[in-house]
Amino acid sequence: MHEYLETILRLSKRDPGNLVTNLDIANDLNIKPPSVSEMIPKLQEHGLVEWEKRKGVKLTEKGLKLASLVTRNHVMLKVLFNKLFGIDNDSILEKLACDIEHHLTERVSHLMEDTLGTAKIDSENLKADDLAFINKLDELRVVNTTKLRRFLDEITLLLDSEGHRKESPLRTKINDLKSFLLEE
Repeated sequence: MHEYLETILRLSKRDPGNLVTNLDIANDLNIKPPSVSEMIPKLQEHGLVEWEKRKGVKLTEKGLKLASLVTRNHVMLKVLFNKLFGIDNDSILEKLACDIEHHLTERVSHLMEDTLGTAKIDSENLKADDLAFINKLDELRVVNTTKLRRFLDEITLLLDSEGHRKESPLRTKINDLKSFLLEE
């Protein structure tokens, strides 16, 4: 669902004021248009989009807020993996960010901002698919691995307090990162 919201946000910024068509969404996500046609009513039921049949969709205020949050998290995760682990392959950064971004709560997102030492990231001005943006974050200071371990421990505590399962995909990824850090 989040990929659809991010896509609608990105496409609507390319052509402000116009509705985003199902075909545009399908092409951007590299999926078939019927898949988009199935998802749009679900997004509408959740109050995330307004849909005009045969014309297209636009994000509601609620949809815009969620799409902006997910986009911000996506970019911060790319920054985290790029700056802390030296990963500069955009397709790998995209995969890592996509795998994790949907699991982040707003509290974890703010914790990540604090850990990275960045100013609040305004997703209205982001190009989430632009690795060059990450490399332009001059104000980003490199965080040492001790601070990152503490950050991952804090995320684990937040997940515990929010009732996440011990075997959830996010926990697995966090544990993998912790293991990686211990090898250094």
